Amino acid sequence: MAKIAESIQRFARPIGELQEDPGNARKHGERNQASIKASLEDFGQQKPVVCLADGTVIAGNGVLAAARELGWAELAAVTFTDDDVAAIRAFAVADNRTAELAEWSAEALTEALSRLRQQGWEVEQRLFLAPEDLAELIGAEAADPDDMDNKTDDNGIAKVTVQFPLGSEGDVRQALADLAAGLPGLEWKEDLSV
Repeated sequence: MAKIAESIQRFARPIGELQEDPGNARKHGERNQASIKASLEDFGQQKPVVCLADGTVIAGNGVLAAARELGWAELAAVTFTDDDVAAIRAFAVADNRTAELAEWSAEALTEALSRLRQQGWEVEQRLFLAPEDLAELIGAEAADPDDMDNKTDDNGIAKVTVQFPLGSEGDVRQALADLAAGLPGLEWKEDLSV
């Protein structure tokens, strides 16, 4: 059953009245859809999707697909009021693009993830954050995987070099160590001699 936040329940519509935008430029792969479903399961719908008067969703197609997969009967949706085709398409692109342009604070992210882990959250599984994702989000650089043959120890275990943004070494090291601790078969060894 749908878990729509109380503050947006007045926008709830039967999910059968909504359809995905066939011209949507943003594609949602399997991992992305799984993360949207997990978010809806964990938090419910906290913001409405945006649709046209005919029910075509122009912002929130991934949410619509995930809600259908979860068997929801309703979804909160607000109607885009401009009927100019160019404005509709421009909004759809802008809605997706603006989030991509944001940056993460390495310090704030690692602190948030550390606190979530302390409270029992399975960050890697529920938030879909693999170690390489975290390194990318905080601006760390991992070793080139194609060059891993030259970076193994005597037992053939790969060594990965990560360079941290200035000033974030401790927080980032701890976050990566925490991630490694939660992943079977991954051992964290720190070499500060580099």
